[in-house]
Amino acid sequence: MANSPEGCSHEEVHFGGEDQEVHILPAFALPMVNLIGGTYGPFRPQIKVSVPLWLALILKKQGKCNIVAPKWLSSSSLRAVLESERGDEIFQALPFHYVEIATDLCKHSRDDLQDWSSIYDLMVKQAMFTIANGCKLFFRRKTSEPSGTAKCNLAYEGY
Repeated sequence: MANSPEGCSHEEVHFGGEDQEVHILPAFALPMVNLIGGTYGPFRPQIKVSVPLWLALILKKQGKCNIVAPKWLSSSSLRAVLESERGDEIFQALPFHYVEIATDLCKHSRDDLQDWSSIYDLMVKQAMFTIANGCKLFFRRKTSEPSGTAKCNLAYEGY
């Protein structure tokens, strides 16, 4: 972790996101595997198993599995979250590292996602909307000046 007043760097947050559990469909058989981060498996062909994202990405790159997209990572689900957040000022329930998970899956596991380009576009819109909405709420609580809200609106314009 960074010891700066700004907190964690993007790389550190992304690294933390790679520990999130995802499901894979292995294309190989292997008993339980003991690694530093935990015990995973057993791995049986086409039987769903939960592993950390970092392990899923390594196995995917080696052609040894397909990654099962989380339920929240679909065009229809993301569209519903975005519409719901536009209607309310309440943040919707998404995993803490949803941006990191979605980015890695859109980069390295496109063939496992239905309509990955639409998912990626919705993730960008969702992230921008969440940032803009968070800024608005923050400035509304911290100051009565409209300038902070205007800056957030400019950052979000077009989404």
